[in-house]
Amino acid sequence: MINMDDLPEALLAEILYRVPCPKSFFRCKSVSKRWFHLISAPCFVRRLKQKPMVSTLIVEATDEILDPPVFEFLPMCEITSSLSLSFYNTEPNVEASYNDLVLCNYHWEDPDCYSICNPYTKQWFYLPPIPEVEGELVERGMVYKGFLCDPLNPQRWNFVLLVPVSRGSAFHLQVWSSETHEWRESVISVPYPQAIRPVPQNKPPYGGVAYNGMLYWICWDDSAMFTIEFDPFGSDDISDHKCRFIEGPGFEANRRSIISVCAFQKCVRVCVQSGGSCFSVWEFKEEVDSVGDKLKKWHLIVDRVSLNQFSRGCSDHTRAVLGFHPTNEDILYMRTTTYSIVTYSIRDKTVERAIDTPEHLEACYIPFETVFPFVLPWLPTPVPTL
Repeated sequence: MINMDDLPEALLAEILYRVPCPKSFFRCKSVSKRWFHLISAPCFVRRLKQKPMVSTLIVEATDEILDPPVFEFLPMCEITSSLSLSFYNTEPNVEASYNDLVLCNYHWEDPDCYSICNPYTKQWFYLPPIPEVEGELVERGMVYKGFLCDPLNPQRWNFVLLVPVSRGSAFHLQVWSSETHEWRESVISVPYPQAIRPVPQNKPPYGGVAYNGMLYWICWDDSAMFTIEFDPFGSDDISDHKCRFIEGPGFEANRRSIISVCAFQKCVRVCVQSGGSCFSVWEFKEEVDSVGDKLKKWHLIVDRVSLNQFSRGCSDHTRAVLGFHPTNEDILYMRTTTYSIVTYSIRDKTVERAIDTPEHLEACYIPFETVFPFVLPWLPTPVPTL
């Protein structure tokens, strides 16, 4: 009988590379020093990072009975079927997500109680109390939130709050850093009157999306849309952090509009469902103009696609866009009238059945504004201890 210790290193690496579950994979490190050094080798880690990532959506299930709402992971595969937020002592309210990290409000009676968790590893920690904002708030509770890891150092991350103050003329900026373990504050002026209002029907939480080390939110000023771009890692001096207002995307939002925003490796995309019958998709990318300057602009790539064409029989019509696939910018998740989930390919213009909504959620209404992408890399993101 062949002993595992007698295997050539290349063959042993191939076996370890095929371990299906990340959690089991990390246990392999404790088998022996040889296994530990092999798994920790940079070439082995680089290869692991090329493995397909597991992804799903976090949806809010709510009805007149459920109070507070329950956040569920759609069971896209065996791994995501076992994910939950049940390790909290209370039912948390999801505010934003970044890869496999989730920002939660863990105290329903106090909106300023935040924590960061990894539902896969069941690690979490609580953020210290948020300093009270001085000045006149535009609207109590209307706070733009976001967090992300430094692309060059995943162990370094910032939690950002943009609080509209002074009749829409400024943001009160609050940043909590994993390096300093403290809140830093500053004030950012707003170049456009009332441009800090969230888009219609994009109700709280106003979670930002992270792309290339930046955070993005969409807002409007009654007549035009703007994109807020914030650089949380621009400088050690918080007063030097850059916050830009970029025109677009150019959709006309109304009280029935449903807005979905998601960031991918190469771009940011937003899907707008208007009037409940059709949707359009915009893409936000960097381009170079005629004089060589780099500009970031929105481009319409899908214009007014009708949901009525996706009927799946008299009792199973496509009802609404839930959001983008977390790792494939060309795939949209949609919910049918029978609560099953289908996918629509922007590239191929095809519809495929994805999953059936769990039975305990079938009677629940799933708000479209509170759908969050969740991506589980092969190497789970560690939650730092304070």
